[in-house]
Amino acid sequence: MRHSFAAIDFETANGRIHSICAIGVVTVDHGAVRERMWLVRPPGNRYVHENTALHGLTAIDTRTAKPFADVWPEAKRFIGNRTVIGHNMRWDAKALEAALAYYDKPVPRLRKGCSMDMAILVWPDRSDYKLPALCSDWGIDLNHHNALSDARAVAELVKVMLKIEKCDLSELLKRSKKGTSRRREEARLRAMKEKPPTEKQLNLMATLLHENGHSDPLIAIVRKVMEAEWDRAEVSIGIEAVKSGKDITITRPSRKQLKALTGTRFSTISRGNRFGVVFTV
Repeated sequence: MRHSFAAIDFETANGRIHSICAIGVVTVDHGAVRERMWLVRPPGNRYVHENTALHGLTAIDTRTAKPFADVWPEAKRFIGNRTVIGHNMRWDAKALEAALAYYDKPVPRLRKGCSMDMAILVWPDRSDYKLPALCSDWGIDLNHHNALSDARAVAELVKVMLKIEKCDLSELLKRSKKGTSRRREEARLRAMKEKPPTEKQLNLMATLLHENGHSDPLIAIVRKVMEAEWDRAEVSIGIEAVKSGKDITITRPSRKQLKALTGTRFSTISRGNRFGVVFTV
């Protein structure tokens, strides 16, 4: 089948999403491929170490580059009327909108697609939909966080998925946009399966339980049980349940097992309002 689209990638210089410092674009037109990369001078030409560590660019690289407001018109002409596809296009779209807003420029109406959403549709049982993992599995060359290399990899990945699905791009885009939120959430939970909960998750759960009026001793016990026996996905589901006012259940079959798990001696095990089983000291 014949396909036409433009794969895009933005890199940023610091924590501000409008601080675009590089743009990579690869156009695919019925097998013909063209590519361009632009270095961009971000506002103040300010970089932070964390971003430089990802893409290798510094203020020296972009000190003579044009600002985004002057580069984007050229990039937009190169893209033309093609559908624009990025990996996690939500982020790329936000970066584009923020950069244009910073320079008080209008946001163009673009037909957009997301190669990550396509991948979640095409390979529904994966736990990792990040670009490096997908490229590794399909033998696609990638110098991750180089804007042109990322855009080139997105283009190759889209071609792989179109070949697998045996459909045209418009059909794959349409299907990938239906039920996107649900599929993304399922993929997020798959990625967290069998991984220990994070400190951030446990602290958030403790805060939510405290706000719901539970005692500090009970919260400490729940935290220990989750830390020892729940995985990251289960804690995430529990957090969302508590946020929405639903019950979560912390169950253990015996006082002896609880003591072995938490190192705490229990005098009673009683039912409570927010748990199927509540432990009180």
